[in-house]
Amino acid sequence: MGLYDPKEGEKVIDGPPEFPLASVVIQEEGGKFYAVGILGVDQFNRFFETYRRELRQAYGSTAKARELMQSMKSYEDWAKELWRELFG
Repeated sequence: MGLYDPKEGEKVIDGPPEFPLASVVIQEEGGKFYAVGILGVDQFNRFFETYRRELRQAYGSTAKARELMQSMKSYEDWAKELWRELFG
């Protein structure tokens, strides 16, 4: 578990996380919310470079990782489900 400071660009305050979180930019339009961008994209590259070996061991090839990702729920479906749970 980790503790992050959203006012300071998701800076790690406490815990084991080595990297700050990337932030999703949300925009409201006509009562609907849209993810329109990501701040801190460099965090993804740093993560993948740091954990390349572990990720290869866990997921094997890039093709296997893509296959796993395709079987997962879309972000849009997940976000809608979460929104309904949180706000009815």
